[in-house]
Amino acid sequence: MRYTGGFWIRPKNELEMQGEAEEKRLQSAALFAGFCVIGMIVMMLVMGFGLYFIVDRAKAMWDSNRPGGYLIYQAASGLQYCLYMIFPVGITALIFKRRVRPFHQRARIGAAACVALALAGWAFCILANYITNFWLRYLNNVHFPVSTPGSENIQSGWLGLILPVITTALLPGIIEELIFRGYILSALRPFGDGPAILCSALMFGLLHGNMVQVPFAFMLGLVFAFIVVKTGNIVIPMAIHFLNNASATVQNQLGNDPFFGQTKNADLGVVIAAAIVLLGGAALVILLANRHPVLRRTTEARSALTRKEKHAVLFRSPTVIAAFVLMAVLIVFQVVNAAAAADSGSVGALLRMI
Repeated sequence: MRYTGGFWIRPKNELEMQGEAEEKRLQSAALFAGFCVIGMIVMMLVMGFGLYFIVDRAKAMWDSNRPGGYLIYQAASGLQYCLYMIFPVGITALIFKRRVRPFHQRARIGAAACVALALAGWAFCILANYITNFWLRYLNNVHFPVSTPGSENIQSGWLGLILPVITTALLPGIIEELIFRGYILSALRPFGDGPAILCSALMFGLLHGNMVQVPFAFMLGLVFAFIVVKTGNIVIPMAIHFLNNASATVQNQLGNDPFFGQTKNADLGVVIAAAIVLLGGAALVILLANRHPVLRRTTEARSALTRKEKHAVLFRSPTVIAAFVLMAVLIVFQVVNAAAAADSGSVGALLRMI
């Protein structure tokens, strides 16, 4: 005890000082994760208005069949997406002095286990698609106003197949995984693997911004984050993410482009999807039967704070709260906008459900 300023003050012990230092690190990590999401939202809202003109003009060139119009449109769309995602997160990482390469320490699990996890993850993506279809059907049955990503015209031929795979599968597979399973997940892991997986997946799902894609992206985010936590290998979820988006893009192109023969390829897609689900299920069963280390429960590092104290730091973070509020507002705005574009029955259903 020491007497200071008219009060007797007990000196802090080592455990208390460790707890305060850890709490400051956790606060910084939560601020970083929240600012990443807020930055992406602000970028979408602010820069989106400026880039919309460029993308819209490129779309007009494509629609009018001008030479190179489709290539310019895909390039403009890809540039717009990259600026939305990379610029705000990169700036935030520099401010918080986070590593530019947010890779995790890899566990030695072997190539066979990596392939098995990729197959199991791809199979889960297919099953999650069916769950999302049931969810969409339910929303339609109750006349809830939903807005799904609009379908655009098909560019016939190989160019119309390859370019969308790059802009809708390759770029998101790399960039979104680096952001959500790289920067954000790694920043949140000191709070515990469970909260880190849940929070990063929730951010990933809500940022998709509509009632159809949110549950689907959330389910995928849980699986992708689980794989990264267990293996430390971000390349596996990158591959699954790419395969999921690419298969949807290719199936849409082959099923609607007469250049490839619509009916035959559409039927083939169903057979391939069923085969992937069976292979993925078998791969998961083999991993479970062999009690592979990647599926065993891991012990977390010792902490000077309790779980409750760490969770309080995370969910009381002003930027995390602001990020979730902004994402919720965007979803509500999308629902209201869809209701305004629908008939009065949809608006009435929306008001009853609210």
